[in-house]
Amino acid sequence: MTAKWDALVAGGGPAGSVVAADVYRLPERLSHYGYVLGLDAPSSATRRTVKMSASGSGIPVTWTSVQELYPSELRITYHHMKGATRGMQVEGQLCPLAGGTHASIDHSLDGGHWWMRDLLAHFVTGRIFLSHIADRTLRGVKHQAEAIERRGRAG
Repeated sequence: MTAKWDALVAGGGPAGSVVAADVYRLPERLSHYGYVLGLDAPSSATRRTVKMSASGSGIPVTWTSVQELYPSELRITYHHMKGATRGMQVEGQLCPLAGGTHASIDHSLDGGHWWMRDLLAHFVTGRIFLSHIADRTLRGVKHQAEAIERRGRAG
């Protein structure tokens, strides 16, 4: 299963990158996130293991993943290690354009898990939970980044 969400963010990429990379502040910035817990001391400034919770269609979902930051590329990756989405690869990317920034979130999950072999389970995992959480996350990052850009221009 693969899925991609895209948005055009008014303004430059750095604000979106700051919002998306600050994983510990996601719950205060995006209402559908319940919590983000650091599970270990970051092994570097660009890699950390986190346990996250968000609401997909009103149903709470939790997962543990390794977040890796690639600031010079305006890119973030997550490798889901535990939870229903174990094995999922997620990549967030910002690409500056004239007058804005293209933001995308890509998800990839193979069907190797026994519960993913059933078409209904694939639909529920991918289209109900994942789609709802990813779409809200991308729209929330867009909104937060544009608010930062507006405050910067007003100041």
